[in-house]
Amino acid sequence: MLVSVIIPVYNASRYLERLFFTFSKQTFKDFEIVFIDDCSTDNSYELLCSLKNKYGLTVQILQNNTNRGPGYSRNVAIQEAKGELLSFCDSDDFYEENYLEKMTDEIVNKKKDIIFCDYSYVYSDNTKKVVSFGDLNQKCKTKDDWIAFSQMSLCRIMTKREFFLLHPAPDIYHCEDAAVIPLVVSECETFAHICEPLYCYCLHKNSSSVGRPNKKVVDEILQASRCISNSYSNEYHDSLENVNIILVLYGGVLNAYKAGYKSRDVKKIVNEFSFRYPHWQKNRYLKDLARSKKIFLSFVEHKLWLLLRLYSNVHYLIVQKKAE
Repeated sequence: MLVSVIIPVYNASRYLERLFFTFSKQTFKDFEIVFIDDCSTDNSYELLCSLKNKYGLTVQILQNNTNRGPGYSRNVAIQEAKGELLSFCDSDDFYEENYLEKMTDEIVNKKKDIIFCDYSYVYSDNTKKVVSFGDLNQKCKTKDDWIAFSQMSLCRIMTKREFFLLHPAPDIYHCEDAAVIPLVVSECETFAHICEPLYCYCLHKNSSSVGRPNKKVVDEILQASRCISNSYSNEYHDSLENVNIILVLYGGVLNAYKAGYKSRDVKKIVNEFSFRYPHWQKNRYLKDLARSKKIFLSFVEHKLWLLLRLYSNVHYLIVQKKAE
């Protein structure tokens, strides 16, 4: 078995038929799917067993004894995976039919350690919006660059199973991807980016990225940041700092305001980050951020709390509207 696709499942019964169907259409066939049901309260586990028989795919179905979240669940599935290579998918999303073919070709035939791809947002009316990072093959000249631009989602990468055995995901419910990806990238020596949207994120009202976050989400963003910082040497200081800027000063502050934090509490997050990284404003990778993130971080730098709250509230409403 060449590839194992790792998929945690929690109350995802409405999406599983589509997921199996899209995997049955993959142009690359030497793969297994490792599902791990995280104590769903709907019929997800029973449906997984039924769909396994219906579609005839190579499937492992695991089950946690208690609800533990996606980080723990992925770690268990990785231990049981038979493939040399790992890819990841969320239970409510899907791959384009050539995802596995394109990603494995880069690793196997072009001798790369890790592959990244672009993605599409899929809206409720089935329209798509392509999200591209530009050509990272041209932008990234060093390992530091690849770490700095490493993506925040496991679902857009494929790499060797051995790297994830070295760096298990933290046992948290949110941002476990962001905590582990830079560490995995640091183990790699050869990299490639496929400038095609091979992964499909489905936006709907039940998506974790659509709903209003709570304090637990913000706390785990900060925990993920600490996991990264505690695992790195100064060898990758600039890239580490950049990853944490995006994670904490953008994602953490944005979600804090969405969760209803007072500005004094957001200020504590920013001040603690600035104590760890006192010169973050001079990070050399900031110039490559999207314009919207640059604007947001400018508000953070100048402590424009009212504008940050306004930006966060508008962002929430836009995401809600797109998911309708």
